[in-house]
Amino acid sequence: MDALVIYYSRTGTTKRLARMISHRLNYDCEEIRSIESYKGIFGCIKAARQDVSSTLPSLCPLEHDPAVYENVILGTPVHASRMAAPVRSFLTSNKDKLKNLALFITHQGSECESTARGIEDLVGTKTVAQLCVRASELDTEDLRTMIDDFVDRISNVGD
Repeated sequence: MDALVIYYSRTGTTKRLARMISHRLNYDCEEIRSIESYKGIFGCIKAARQDVSSTLPSLCPLEHDPAVYENVILGTPVHASRMAAPVRSFLTSNKDKLKNLALFITHQGSECESTARGIEDLVGTKTVAQLCVRASELDTEDLRTMIDDFVDRISNVGD
């Protein structure tokens, strides 16, 4: 299957899950990187402001073109019940290039459904699969099964 795992991660949680998914199936993997820094307490405050205000931060150029992939598997953390601002920038610039979009969302206890709806509203289509993972679930045995089920749903697109 032709797929790209692409993600944004400020603290490393979403990055860990992205790598688990991409390594499991040998998919290409790329991090969405903002030109701005979000490190430290001031970076956290800046990120929160951008998330709530729907700001579109400038991004570093991508190495992989999402248009050449049949499936794009997008990862975002939940920030204030929303997608991270760099993910919003990526989707705004690339939504017309996405053939099939699947989501994995990491959170600390927030609801993932509103984040997923926001992404679907932005791209104007339903996602083919969604995986919602609490940060505390990253080190559990159940995660492997969750990833397998998620990938199976993506693999069955078009069947």
